[in-house]
Amino acid sequence: MTYKGFRGYRPIITAFKEIPLIVYHEFKDRNRHDGHLRAIEAAFEVLPEVKRIVHVSLDSEYYSSSVINYLMKKEG
Repeated sequence: MTYKGFRGYRPIITAFKEIPLIVYHEFKDRNRHDGHLRAIEAAFEVLPEVKRIVHVSLDSEYYSSSVINYLMKKEG
């Protein structure tokens, strides 16, 4: 439920701050809580191998073991 009392939507958008580029979006209907790892992976798929992601800004629902483990693996 939204703060206004009706069923809402949970969109996901993955973008790079430095350039105006959205690399992933998903419009999730109702109460679906999936797709977080898929959204992060999309950013790494379009990133050239010579570049790296240094900082990530995530909502608290991204704090799951699958997302954290994936980011830790990419860091090393």
